[in-house]
Amino acid sequence: MNNNQFIYRLKLTFFGVILIGIGVAFLRGSGFGTDPFTMMNLGISKIIGTSLGVFQLKLNVVLFFIVLILGRKYIGIGTITNMVLVGFISDLFSLFISNGYSIEVRIILTVLGIITICLGVSIYSSANFGVAPYDAIGWVIEDVTNHRIKFKISRIVTDTICVIIGLYYGSIIGVNTFIMVFCTGPLVQFFTQKISNYKLNVWSK
Repeated sequence: MNNNQFIYRLKLTFFGVILIGIGVAFLRGSGFGTDPFTMMNLGISKIIGTSLGVFQLKLNVVLFFIVLILGRKYIGIGTITNMVLVGFISDLFSLFISNGYSIEVRIILTVLGIITICLGVSIYSSANFGVAPYDAIGWVIEDVTNHRIKFKISRIVTDTICVIIGLYYGSIIGVNTFIMVFCTGPLVQFFTQKISNYKLNVWSK
């Protein structure tokens, strides 16, 4: 990998993470719920009186060390970027998004949020600079069980645990939560296929 490729992949990482943070802000503004991990973190952060960004960073640090021990191969620049920035970017953009919109606007925010998050995940993942600690947990479970528990199963389990904890702490569960559980994979795959040829063309230069 030459210097130009490294810079390009670094830009992909940051751009993708920024999109994820903006997408989460859209979902928060819609009032229809967020992805399971954010839902849980929103509930707990509200109870303990801190921002999403601060609490999510602390939790990500804990998950980071678990992944560092059990799945070091999933850690990279993208891991650090995601775990540090997504929550704070979401907090920042949420300042400009009201919670009192009409149902039509809330639906638009939902669609924008889901598309933006999935596109962001696809872009930052395509850089191959590591994945977020929470995302890595599912792969780690598959590895440590010698593939007896597949990623798609472990991810459903971890997402379900997040939803249960989020509900316990009074967080909002909505249609977006279920959409993110079942649609994130296919949408990310769709966007990845669309950008893969462009990525390969750029990296080959």
